[in-house]
Amino acid sequence: MKQKYLIIPSVPTPNGHLHLGHIGGPFLTADIITRVLQRQGHEAKMICGTDTYESFVVHKAVNENKSSEEICHDYHKKIAADLQAMDINIDTFINPLADEWRNQYGEWQHFIFKKLENMGAITAIDEQVLWDEKAKRYRVGCWLQGKCPVCKMYAESYFCENCGAYFRPEELILNKNTFFSEKTTNLFMKVPTDLVHSSLKKLYQDTMTQQKGLMRLTANSDWGLAVPSNASLPSSTLFSYGLIFAYFLMMGKIAGKEVNAFSINSSVKTISCFGIDNAVAFLASALGVTHHCKEYKPFDYLIPNYFYLLNNKKFSKSKGHAIFVNDLIIKSSVSSDIVRFFLATINVRDQVGYFSADEFVVFYNKTILWINAAIINQFKANQDDEMPILCDGILKSLLKNQNDLLHPSQFLPHLAVKTIYSWLTYTCSSHQWLKGMSLLMYPFMPKLAQCIWHNLGYLGCPAEMQHETTIPIPLTFPHYKQLSRDDLHAVAL
Repeated sequence: MKQKYLIIPSVPTPNGHLHLGHIGGPFLTADIITRVLQRQGHEAKMICGTDTYESFVVHKAVNENKSSEEICHDYHKKIAADLQAMDINIDTFINPLADEWRNQYGEWQHFIFKKLENMGAITAIDEQVLWDEKAKRYRVGCWLQGKCPVCKMYAESYFCENCGAYFRPEELILNKNTFFSEKTTNLFMKVPTDLVHSSLKKLYQDTMTQQKGLMRLTANSDWGLAVPSNASLPSSTLFSYGLIFAYFLMMGKIAGKEVNAFSINSSVKTISCFGIDNAVAFLASALGVTHHCKEYKPFDYLIPNYFYLLNNKKFSKSKGHAIFVNDLIIKSSVSSDIVRFFLATINVRDQVGYFSADEFVVFYNKTILWINAAIINQFKANQDDEMPILCDGILKSLLKNQNDLLHPSQFLPHLAVKTIYSWLTYTCSSHQWLKGMSLLMYPFMPKLAQCIWHNLGYLGCPAEMQHETTIPIPLTFPHYKQLSRDDLHAVAL
């Protein structure tokens, strides 16, 4: 039975290129799920956008001596190019500062804010915030640095990337500095502290109980949307994470058209993919808004991911400790298919994942060998029309197993990739075997899967119920170059 889905991955900050940590986390997750659902015959759309009003945009603008708006436009385009290079197919990619979206974005933010205000769901809190006299700015957002009050690890802004905790500026354990504090007032949304049926339940409930059920709605920054109808907060603007669900409601309207995908009456299933550092913000915003605005429902499925470590340190855009898509894929001949496949083998569902450059090189070269031997060379052989019935039954079983493992209720790609290796044990020159390989590879290695599919004479994208065929038009298979550790070092590390 066909179902409609809306998949929304985390919204990246337009202050730099994407690295493999971004890709392997929310974006690859969202893309794999979208392809699996489409392969099964469902209607699945992926909509995303950049987080224009993040403080790290201002930080980048200062460093590059440009306006914040220039930075947003520039890196939005670069992020779009990175996603395309990694075959992350986004149906609509929103730049909130573009003429097409600017008014709509602002209207949704202000619309939800005013509804919350009218319902008495917003409260004002006095805070002690550090003031940097030299820079003439509050030490908030990316300028707020210290140790997380929960796990005691280094943290920036309002969220801990290590444990996922959310805190107020005065709660961060600060290093010694010469800044003095100033009393300010900010607005917070009252949110439920309970979370049902989720692996994030303890993190969310512990954090929001400690925060007394309040989610930040404004921050001391001059980069952001104005706070509507509240002139008593001259130093504050809307905090983009606080009303992130208003952004998602905008996406829900784009997807649903007549009926918002998040409408309580909508049959669309919604899926959110995000890093563990965004978990509390995404949940608090979604649960808070839908708790007070009963006409909307929160996400049906939540898929968090932990981080990838490179040389035992977290991938970091701001610190330059990363392998960037622009360097690895766009500026080199490294296959995006094999990079995606390798990232999918690393478990980041319930633990931190380790990206080893040496292991990647070995994996990359071994994958080239079996692709050439088991797939590309099969097209040079005479393809048999028949395939043993046993193998046909095994294919159905493997597809079912893969679909189950990649269902948004559990999503375990590091286990699902094993179905491809299982199918490889039955390698033959059969048309049916090659079709099976195309279907099983499609979520992970879409370029090669699509090439196999079209070479077999099938139309469109690999689909389980595809029967429409045409005369096969031989396509040139990709040429894979063996990779060395020095090659990887030259383009990425």
